[in-house]
Amino acid sequence: MITETPASAGRPVRDRHHRGASRWVVLALVTVGALVMLVPFAFMLLNAFKSPGDYSSGGPLSWPGEFYTKGLRTYWTTVNFPLKLWNSTLIAGSVAVLGVVVSLLNAYALGIGRVRGRLWIVGLFLLATCCRRRR
Repeated sequence: MITETPASAGRPVRDRHHRGASRWVVLALVTVGALVMLVPFAFMLLNAFKSPGDYSSGGPLSWPGEFYTKGLRTYWTTVNFPLKLWNSTLIAGSVAVLGVVVSLLNAYALGIGRVRGRLWIVGLFLLATCCRRRR
């Protein structure tokens, strides 16, 4: 939709919801990129259900001859996977919550509290964030 506003002085202005061909190209490229990132997971899933004979005869890119689940069942019981999964979830959740709490306390101290040299500390954080993104 093209509209005219007094600020544009007779010049047509596109509204911000205009969808051109470039937006569809970007959407297509992002979709292709997402599918490319899912390919390794598809290969992992494909190879999880192959018997050792299928894997050695056809390699990692061939389709499995049968739906082989004995390897997954053996791994699940031998390694005690549920306990390992619970430990990983507990540790990751604890680290995430603790990181948020410590960051919140630091932000409060630097924003509200009276910390000597807080502008230098905030500047250092901004510099570290800026330099980290450029790598």
